[in-house]
Amino acid sequence: MSRQDALRSALVDLVAPLVAMPDGALESDPSISDPSFADPSFADLGLDEVALDQLVLGIEDRFGITVSAGDIGLLSTLGDTAAYLEGRLHG
Repeated sequence: MSRQDALRSALVDLVAPLVAMPDGALESDPSISDPSFADPSFADLGLDEVALDQLVLGIEDRFGITVSAGDIGLLSTLGDTAAYLEGRLHG
């Protein structure tokens, strides 16, 4: 598993409780778990601004970084967010 795939998996764990889907549905959705599929936006997954704020707080806590207000706009999909984290953590 690549570093970015591992980051994506960790992000799925953070996003799952914020999405109104049955338990396990998000993790088993191939468009979420397989980066070769289209990368749905957080809005397409049903995350509103409050949920996105919760996601950012979870990212900051889990990865020990601060996401600036200017960077929040870069976090629109799991793939974008994994790439952002890859750059912040290993760039």
